[in-house]
Amino acid sequence: MEAQQFITTFLKDFVKILSEMSPYLLLGFFFAGLLHAFIPKNRIEKYFNGKPFRSSLLASIFGIPLPLCSCGVIPTGMAFYKNGASKGGTISFLISTPQTGVDSILATFSLMGSTLCNSTTTCRPDYRNNRRYGYQPCHQQQ
Repeated sequence: MEAQQFITTFLKDFVKILSEMSPYLLLGFFFAGLLHAFIPKNRIEKYFNGKPFRSSLLASIFGIPLPLCSCGVIPTGMAFYKNGASKGGTISFLISTPQTGVDSILATFSLMGSTLCNSTTTCRPDYRNNRRYGYQPCHQQQ
């Protein structure tokens, strides 16, 4: 009976998490489709492949205006990589986009003020440490 209860609880939690994440994943798939449709593959290879520092910097700058959270950036990053971006550029895009997006900066500014907004958008090393300081990914905020 204990195994059946575990499986039932697992499936209920899985459906709940999937339903919370799905809008953000769909937004990521939407931006991945726009990336595939409107940005030629040779342009991605030209700017986001090659010298590691340059491709990482350009990929980070490219991700700033995109309103993607940590869930929605994954499909966009996969499309980015499949279209010819380097591994370093893709990782830089995946890390920087949820942290430096315009929506993240505005939400942080409205909730915490300018001093904390500047420090959280420039000094966040990763999401594991952010949980210690009270930051939750967008799909877990209430």
